[in-house]
Amino acid sequence: MKNQKLPREIILNCRLLNKWTKNSVDEAIYHETPNGIDDEDFRNMEDIQNFNARAEGFVGNPFITRQLMIHLLEEEEIQMVLDILQRFGHELWNLYLHLPQWDPLPFWHHLSQTLNRVPNIRRLHISFPWIEEDDESWTDFVTQPNTFPAFEGLMELSLISRKLLALNEGDSVRMSASAVRPLLLAYGEQLTTLEVDCFVFRGDPWESFHFPNLTKLDICFDSPDGHVEAYNNMKDLDCPQLKTLKLRGGNCVLSRHAFGTKRLS
Repeated sequence: MKNQKLPREIILNCRLLNKWTKNSVDEAIYHETPNGIDDEDFRNMEDIQNFNARAEGFVGNPFITRQLMIHLLEEEEIQMVLDILQRFGHELWNLYLHLPQWDPLPFWHHLSQTLNRVPNIRRLHISFPWIEEDDESWTDFVTQPNTFPAFEGLMELSLISRKLLALNEGDSVRMSASAVRPLLLAYGEQLTTLEVDCFVFRGDPWESFHFPNLTKLDICFDSPDGHVEAYNNMKDLDCPQLKTLKLRGGNCVLSRHAFGTKRLS
């Protein structure tokens, strides 16, 4: 199916034959997107308005790949997307979320609002803002794990920070592990795949996480600075099922068998 160039309308019509065909088509598209079929991507008001025009009077799933990418900058855009998710969010299986807020309160507020509208998510990608190293607003802000909804199907989680384009070379920026800790506590025990920036493993004191079902851990290193601290903390991770540890930036893929214990020590 991946190399077929079927018109979008034909694929949508195939889904209407019966429930079995619909499920088969959805799974095939989700895993191997056919040529000519793109994920929905909300980057501006025009994208949102075009989607609303297509979805007007639509019954069923308007996200043909079950995937949505959200890159928004304005409050008005966010509210319009929340309205779309209120109507169609249950159809999504994969969500990439890039929110504009640099302060923790509006960031967590909009994140919580979004997640509560996508109950069937299997893969979740969240882009966090980078902050100045001496900014205590994030480290002092407390978010509880029960803030987030239960996702029975969530197995893959990506928590990555993004650089500000305006940063000058040499600026010191990083996120605190406390910013992502609530999400790891909320979903860590059900994950099989986790992708995080190395900032998650920095800090003193540092508390380890328990990932009983994790088989793949992908860690992104931003620069040579702070690696020793991150490595020292990583050895206390509890990952009894881990098979692959990928350290991006170090050109290294390790097998769990190299560690010899259920922890990374």
